[in-house]
Amino acid sequence: MGWTKPIEWVRDGDCFRSTNHSFSTCGYPMMQRDGHGHGIARHILKHRLGELPPSVQARHTCDHKWCIRPDHIISGTNAENMKDKIGRIVYRRGESHGNAKLSDQNVTEIQHLLSLGEKSQSKIAILFGIDRTMVSRIKRGVHRRQPKMLSSPQYINQQ
Repeated sequence: MGWTKPIEWVRDGDCFRSTNHSFSTCGYPMMQRDGHGHGIARHILKHRLGELPPSVQARHTCDHKWCIRPDHIISGTNAENMKDKIGRIVYRRGESHGNAKLSDQNVTEIQHLLSLGEKSQSKIAILFGIDRTMVSRIKRGVHRRQPKMLSSPQYINQQ
């Protein structure tokens, strides 16, 4: 059994966007073969380069995971792909992330409050309008390990 349908696309700026295939939960266009989903970008890369080992990934030079333009897709390792994301600020961390609820200054203030030991994690969470588990993650260094340290934290002293 072969691929379920040919790839149809439209131009979107300099990129090509698939118009007749579904997308993975991460936003990559997918096609079906033998009942299994396969990334279109990897399929395009295999068509150009031949069989690929599992360690080879399809990288997008345009930073659009939905792009299927062949000359925007290159091969590489996971390490190269992550370096691309971080180097081109595709992978945002801290307050530059679109879903960030806290500024770097907020994180520094929370760390300061935790170091004083005067307020519980629950009270700190209420103070900043976040869940207590996020305060716990900041305390353990799991969330925002190294925000920029400010000379003196400014926080609202609420009971």
